[in-house]
Amino acid sequence: MHIEWGEKYAVHVRIIDEQHKETIRLFNLIDDVVAGKNPEVELAALLDDTMRHLETHIATEEHYFDEFQYEHSDEHKAAHKVFLASMRTAMNEFPGLPNKVVA
Repeated sequence: MHIEWGEKYAVHVRIIDEQHKETIRLFNLIDDVVAGKNPEVELAALLDDTMRHLETHIATEEHYFDEFQYEHSDEHKAAHKVFLASMRTAMNEFPGLPNKVVA
């Protein structure tokens, strides 16, 4: 199921919105590859690229949380931690990942 970028996802910080759009693009591409719609894309490499993107994005977001003293920073950082741990677990279980993701 594809995700469509929409205003409901916008936070109106250019770099964050651009990263969110890239996250959606990557998730949609994963969906296509798994469904066999994009056989030229190697899934293991795509998952590795996606994990690297997510780690960079979350680091960027958390930098802005700190810089602008976002009031829900602690809760959002905790959610990020759980999300990344879940992603790492799922990725580490995928056979053929070029670079296993350490917890």
